[in-house]
Amino acid sequence: MSDPWVKTIRRETGLIEHICEHGVGHPAIGSVDWMNKQTDQDGWGIHGCDGCCHDKDWQLASLRDSVVIANDLIIQHQEYIKRLEGEIK
Repeated sequence: MSDPWVKTIRRETGLIEHICEHGVGHPAIGSVDWMNKQTDQDGWGIHGCDGCCHDKDWQLASLRDSVVIANDLIIQHQEYIKRLEGEIK
């Protein structure tokens, strides 16, 4: 599987899900770990699975994409802080 999902969405909770070619939302591996740690709750990885996320290539791609999304969020946050600092000074 070279492209394990059709699209990636970020739920209102912050959980990142990859939608597979069958329309099923599979929580991103890194996102599940982060949500478990942030909320002190397990179970963020529970989903109506069709088996697509059990493929090792899918899991690696999911983890890679989670890192890219997290980096983008960090950059956006840093840009926002810089804009705020410019308004304050």
